[in-house]
Amino acid sequence: MATNWQSFTVGITTLLLSVTFVSMLLYIPQFLIKELNFSAVWSGAGLLAVMLAYGIVSYIADRLYEIMGAKVILSAAAIFLGFGMFLLSSLLEHSHYLHLVPGIISLGVGLGLFFLTITTVAVTALGSNRANLAAALVFMFQIIGGLLEWR
Repeated sequence: MATNWQSFTVGITTLLLSVTFVSMLLYIPQFLIKELNFSAVWSGAGLLAVMLAYGIVSYIADRLYEIMGAKVILSAAAIFLGFGMFLLSSLLEHSHYLHLVPGIISLGVGLGLFFLTITTVAVTALGSNRANLAAALVFMFQIIGGLLEWR
């Protein structure tokens, strides 16, 4: 069973990394439209790299979780997310789309590792009779993290 400290840590970590996810979804299309003169459709297509990386990595994250455990996967996710944000922080107004690709792929990998693993940790920590509650709490922290970005 999870302790209160573990539950608090899962919630706060989810909240903070959800801010990163929403920031990427909010600011990358704006950068593509305002600085690189992409159309709205092409700015959405510009996010395909992050979404493909997210989808592929989340597909294999469950096998990695079984082999390596949650701490290793979540640490790797944090490293990928931090590295992706670091790469994106060096963009200039005259940067090309290809300058964004390594950063957004790194974010996609980190997000794919993080969200599947943190949800699995939360659901399995509380046991089968409270799994729905755990999943709902993780989702609540994701939503709150997104709301903090919009503020």
